[in-house]
Amino acid sequence: MTDALVEQGIIQKFEKENGKITGKMMITAGELPEGSEIELDPNREAYVFNGSFDFYDSSVGVVLYLDPMETVGNIWITPQVEDAEPPAKVWIKFFFKTLITSIEDDGTFGLPICSYVNDTADFTAVPARPS
Repeated sequence: MTDALVEQGIIQKFEKENGKITGKMMITAGELPEGSEIELDPNREAYVFNGSFDFYDSSVGVVLYLDPMETVGNIWITPQVEDAEPPAKVWIKFFFKTLITSIEDDGTFGLPICSYVNDTADFTAVPARPS
């Protein structure tokens, strides 16, 4: 996705207006972590989302029902290396806010959801939603 944003001049425009991008978060589809005790309602469609940060060696995950939207269980942190620092609370909130605002009222969404950040601004790019 980043390459397409560069080709379209979107990254350059953002950096010209807001300063250099210093980090990226990507939200993708995921799976429940091994040993999870989250119980899913077999009558509802659940989606697992993972958020990874290029400035942390751990990711955050959540399960959502989309109709109506509600979380299932708690979020979880998955270390990607031994002794990985978990994302700070502010970044967990950023993940959740970005995810929720990237899901349309009808429950559709595009993946991956990519957010580019620096100390003063951020922008999120979402691919076209399936029709």
